[in-house]
Amino acid sequence: MIINIYLPCSGSSHRLSVCDELLTDIWSWPVIHSNCECIFAGDFNVNLDCSDAVALRVAKFVNACSLYRCDDLFPAQKVDTYINVSLGQQTRIDYILVSATNDITYFEVSDPDVNFSDHLPLVCNASVSVPDHVHVANTQSRAKQPAYTQLRWDKADRAAYYLNTGRY
Repeated sequence: MIINIYLPCSGSSHRLSVCDELLTDIWSWPVIHSNCECIFAGDFNVNLDCSDAVALRVAKFVNACSLYRCDDLFPAQKVDTYINVSLGQQTRIDYILVSATNDITYFEVSDPDVNFSDHLPLVCNASVSVPDHVHVANTQSRAKQPAYTQLRWDKADRAAYYLNTGRY
């Protein structure tokens, strides 16, 4: 099970209660799906190595769900993930948390030449085993599906992107 997490940034109204509510909702998923391994990834908007109230809540969540941080599993990748040159700010606020450390074969904080975000992408390889009965079902349904197309930032309508990010 892969879950994207985006916690509210500092200065958001009711930040702590929103984080508590979100983490409580997410906490139920591994409990309900106890037979599944979990990967939680996203912008946590807090440095998990500090003693901020939100960081302490996330640490409690990580412990309660028996999760592991990929940046702890691969210490060479303990680097800042948010870098805003114009504001002179940088910190580590993006994370990947996993329930099965043996399944993670690679983790990297990437620094691509072209990046339209102030967040660096996190790259993680996980080895996944799928029961045989799922392979048969997926092979049959895959034949009917169109080929997957990867979206590329360099081919995007950047004017519309900036207009919409400014609006929202």
